[in-house]
Amino acid sequence: MQKELYKDSYLTASVDKYKGIQLEFRDSSLLNAADSISVYYEAVLDGAPEDESAVMRTRSGDEFTFELLDEFDVDRGILSFVLITTTFRTAYKDIKDAFKASGTPVHGNALYASRIELSHPVTGEPVLLKSEPENDAFDAIELDEEL
Repeated sequence: MQKELYKDSYLTASVDKYKGIQLEFRDSSLLNAADSISVYYEAVLDGAPEDESAVMRTRSGDEFTFELLDEFDVDRGILSFVLITTTFRTAYKDIKDAFKASGTPVHGNALYASRIELSHPVTGEPVLLKSEPENDAFDAIELDEEL
């Protein structure tokens, strides 16, 4: 189920319970600016990444960065809470696949687009979209800070 977050005659932003903020452009020519749209994901990983921050690359060649925000020792082992920064062009599934290949896969559905920053494709005005994770995949950790 998706709820509408933002809408005008050029783009619509909705929130998917599992994936977070989703953008839809009315005209595909507006996607030319996809590399200038910043997307911030919150994720929970099974295990601890080797580095506290790093640049990773997807199989399709897109790059993204992550920063370790916290670690939690739970019954099943270590869970890591990370913030991922990328562009709109980087696919959700590609991020999940990159973490899986690194040995620290995303914990269930705990990858959520919580913030998107862009310049409006027509007016150039800054647009900031935010949404907090509401799905139960994040229940394994206690989030006590706002990003």
